[in-house]
Parts: sequence; structure tokens; C-alpha cells
Amino acid sequence: MNNMYLYIGVLTAIEPFPRMHVFKLDRYINNDYMYFVMAIEISALAFIIFYTVKEVKKIKEQGKKYFKAFWNVFELVILAVSYAIGLMFIWRAVLCVQVLNRISENPTSFVNMHFTVMLDDLSSWFIAFLVFFLTVRFLRLLRFNKKISLLSSTLRHSAGMLISFSFVFNIAFLSFACTAYLFFMSRLFEFRSYIVTLETLLSMMLGKFDYEAAYSATKITGPLLFGFFSICFSFILINFFLTILMEAFEAVRRDPQNQSNDHEVIEYLMKRMKMMMGVGSPPKRKVANMFKDPRLQQYVYIEGKTEDQQKLQELDEKVDKVIQKMEGFVECDDDVKNDLEKEMEEVKKKRKRRIVIG
Repeated sequence: MNNMYLYIGVLTAIEPFPRMHVFKLDRYINNDYMYFVMAIEISALAFIIFYTVKEVKKIKEQGKKYFKAFWNVFELVILAVSYAIGLMFIWRAVLCVQVLNRISENPTSFVNMHFTVMLDDLSSWFIAFLVFFLTVRFLRLLRFNKKISLLSSTLRHSAGMLISFSFVFNIAFLSFACTAYLFFMSRLFEFRSYIVTLETLLSMMLGKFDYEAAYSATKITGPLLFGFFSICFSFILINFFLTILMEAFEAVRRDPQNQSNDHEVIEYLMKRMKMMMGVGSPPKRKVANMFKDPRLQQYVYIEGKTEDQQKLQELDEKVDKVIQKMEGFVECDDDVKNDLEKEMEEVKKKRKRRIVIG
């Protein structure tokens, strides 16, 4: 039994361009990997149910706070797209069975498969969106990498400005698309439809455009539109976009509070794992004269400074500067000076927080 079908739709006066769509009505017939495909589909369904139960439990535990986190909403979008794909696959399978029954009953009669083809295209688009969302989710999994963490912090810091910029960009881009479509839809093949016009303008932004064809079609309108579009997008809006990202990157790089310290936790865990496996040595500072027996030697891990500790350190530095300035104006004995220095050292030692790791 042949499982390969060819559908050709030629609609004159409505859609002047013929369309060819090759697809399989039954994906399991004449397929050497039939059982493998079925196993993958069943596994995908099991994962969808598992993550649905997981997200439902998180919603019950967190309540309204669950919807305030971006990645939680992102997970719900992925589940919604997954369920939409599952429903479309079931619908498509039912339609394919009906079409196959009509073809087997009367192979020479015409069978309208337009809706089946449209549903097959729609399911392919949803799969493409799902792959895109799952790829974006890798940014969350790779947040422990310093560079990826810096990238996500930069995008988070510039989110408001990028949203405002996207409105301006979309309005300007759609305006140019409407103008180009009205001017060139009957002259140039690259502007035959509005969707193709959008694709052509995106190619123009990347520097790919047949300028000679536009110039031969319209001596004035083509070069004028091309030059104005290049100035507005390639020189102005794209530079605005890069400026927003560069400003956000500098702000994140200079402000430690905007940087994630998850990668420090991962580095510490990796070092501890290597120490347990006997690979490498701990880059810790040893405690002087803590034990006489070298087998009982321990190491000290100093925690990162909090915001209050940083302020205290700045205050200590300012006090030291004031004392240095006052030494030039006030005379004091060496004994008094030594007592003050000892007291300052004792205060600094008390502020240090240490965790001893055996």
C-alpha cells in the first residue's frame, strides 16, 4: 500500500500562486521506525502529564505568588502549547482516517484535503513554537555559567527599555512594510504578498536585497524607499538597540547586586567534590598554629561580605583617613598611638565571620 500522497491546490483569481504540500496521512505505514515513533510519542505524553502534575502542586503550594514568577508562567505556556499539539495530532489522525476511507472506497473521485493540509501546517507551526520555548528555557538551566548569568541579568535589567523600543520598532517596520507592499506588489516578485514583504524587509536589514531589480522597476520610488529604510533601521534603530544593551551591560557589570552568585555556589560544590574524590587541593587559607598535629590541620572558608559589612569596611577606611589627617594636627605619645591601633585591630577581628570546615 502506498502511503505517500501529493496535494496540489490551485485557486485561480483568489490565490494566483499554486501550492504543493507533500505529507503522509498515516505516519506509521511504510515506516521502518514505526515502533520507535510510537515510543517517543508515548514518552512525550507521559512527560506532559508528569510536568502538569508538578506545576499543579506548585500552584497549590504557592498560590498567587506562583504567577508572579516569569519562569513559572513560561512553564505554563509550554504546557499549553504541548496540549494544543496533542489535540491537533488527535484531530489530524481522525481526519486522516476519514480521508483514507474515502480514497479506498473510490480511488478515482476527488477528495478535498484542504482542511487536513491546513491542520498539518498548523501542527508544524506549534511544534516550531514549542522547540523555540524549550530552547529559551535552556537559559534558566545555564544560569550557573557566568556569561549566561550576565546575559540574563542584562536582559532583565533592560527589559523595560526593550519593551518600549519594540513598540517603536514594530510601528516603524509595519509602516515600511505597508508602503513597500502598495508600491511594489505588482512590479516585484519579492513583494507579491504582505508576509513575503515582511520577509524581504528583514533581509534588507541584513544587507540582502536586489537593488538593481528595484531600480529597474521604479527609477525613483525604489532607490528612495531603500535608502530611507536603510538609514532608519540599519543606522538609527539598530544602534539604539545596541546602546540599550550596552548601557544595561555596564550597569550590571558594575553593580554586584545585579549579578547572580549561583555560579559561586556551583564552583564551591565542584571544589568540595574534587576534594572528596582526592583530586586537587583546596585553595583555602590555613589557620596558623591551630593544631600541632598536621593531620588535624583544618581550613577556613570566609563568606562573602554582605551589604552591611561593606558599609562597615567603608566606614573603617574613612576613620583611618580621619586618623591620618588628625595625626598632622594633634600630637600624641607613642603609647597612646599603639593602644589605639590595638583597639582598632581587635574591633576588626570581631567583625570577621568565619566558618571552619573539617
